[in-house]
Amino acid sequence: TLVAPKIAIKARYQLDKTLKVYFTATPTIASHIFTLVGASGRYLHREADQAKVDKNRRDALRGLKPLAFWLSYDEFPFASTKEGGAGADVMPVPIWEQWIQGGQMSSFYKNCSVADRDQFRVIVQILPDPTRDYCY
Repeated sequence: TLVAPKIAIKARYQLDKTLKVYFTATPTIASHIFTLVGASGRYLHREADQAKVDKNRRDALRGLKPLAFWLSYDEFPFASTKEGGAGADVMPVPIWEQWIQGGQMSSFYKNCSVADRDQFRVIVQILPDPTRDYCY
């Protein structure tokens, strides 16, 4: 009987396909995204074709100089979205934040069943809410 409530909660949160970016986990990336989308967030569409994701990343980073080993370029909209690629806003961030964000996005896409072309929302928050963060 305990399984039914868990399934109901899981289904409810899977309908809310919202990627939450936290200032506490990735402060530079969160600030970058918040500057671009504000408090209301932005809707994007997943690009699941890895060749297209790689092209988006190349297009977004075209002409940029290599960074020090502890930095990495962050692009928004993400390369893994239909909106990513040329025209994305790019800024250097600490590479450890990129590692965290990569893991969060992979988990989000998998746990929330975000398939190719699926719409999802990106919002920035200060602190995680463990009662509402099913998709992480």
